[in-house]
Amino acid sequence: MKDSEELDALSVMRYAVHVFEDEKIALEWLSCEIPALSGARPADLLDTFRGRQLVRQVLAKIECGEFS
Repeated sequence: MKDSEELDALSVMRYAVHVFEDEKIALEWLSCEIPALSGARPADLLDTFRGRQLVRQVLAKIECGEFS
């Protein structure tokens, strides 16, 4: 991963911490299979731009209360 991609992946992880308001919960969520991501683990998607977009979209929905 390039430096800019690593920074973007870190940004997604920070966004997860913001959404869940707890680092441990955010890290757990990132490592779980998520139905909204077709069963993929968010952490496994952070190595591509499209994957990071998908994870951000799901986090935004959670933040807005669309998912519990």
